[in-house]
Amino acid sequence: MYYRRQLHLLYVRGTAHFLLSSGRLQEILRDDAHLQPLDANALSQVATRISLLGHGGTLLLTDPEAEVSTDLLDVSYRFDPPSAVLRDAVRAPVVNVDDRPAERHALDFVAQLSQVDGAVHLASDLVLRGFGAKIKSSAEVTLMTRDIGSQDAYPISLAAIPGTRHRSAAMFCAQQPGQALAIVISQDGDVTLFGRRGDGSVLKVGPFALGAGLAVGA
Repeated sequence: MYYRRQLHLLYVRGTAHFLLSSGRLQEILRDDAHLQPLDANALSQVATRISLLGHGGTLLLTDPEAEVSTDLLDVSYRFDPPSAVLRDAVRAPVVNVDDRPAERHALDFVAQLSQVDGAVHLASDLVLRGFGAKIKSSAEVTLMTRDIGSQDAYPISLAAIPGTRHRSAAMFCAQQPGQALAIVISQDGDVTLFGRRGDGSVLKVGPFALGAGLAVGA
């Protein structure tokens, strides 16, 4: 349940959670990945919707001006031209924050694309590039991880990350030049963020508890 574009009630895995915070994922996308606040909020809401669908999924974000090699990402369904439905809905002038059906529809639309096997690919300005995307990289990854609430990163091996979906996301970020982010939502609703750093290494943050990194309580 959303009120004034903020999540107030989340019902997941048989439990209702009231008066949630703005969400750790949203804060990290805004403060560490330097996404626009509205875009960070929208991606956090999409991740929440994917977690509620119960199948998990991956959102890949790249620089709007950068091409992604077909040797790295095999996209089964491309938008040609790329679709601005999410970007336009999120950035539309606010007339009534309590009634934004176009924005809710766009958020639901992107989340439902994750039901097709493979990742959903967007530019970091929220323009949709495609879905059903398979990551083809098997490259070596210099992987760092950071504990929740800490700014100190330390090395971790790729083999220590459980699940093909998570390892593929890390390899994508390592191989995609420039801006590369991956938001991975597991089937149980937890979320992990991977991001390429300036030195070519990949930073892993998470997994967050309670789907989409929403902070419940302390």
